Amino acid sequence: MVAYFTAPFEILLFRFFDIAKVFPASTLEKLPGGAGIVLDDVMAGIYTLVILRLIFSWRL
Repeated sequence: MVAYFTAPFEILLFRFFDIAKVFPASTLEKLPGGAGIVLDDVMAGIYTLVILRLIFSWRL
């Protein structure tokens, strides 16, 4: 149930980190071929996960 409730927030966070290219995502994006594009998105997902975990652990 929590996953559905936070879905819009998750998408916004992911898009923010995907566009902002916070270190090391900016470095990963420069890798050759499709690996850089994929790893950049993976890093944005990791940032999103960390932020959501912190929010839920603090029960905000």
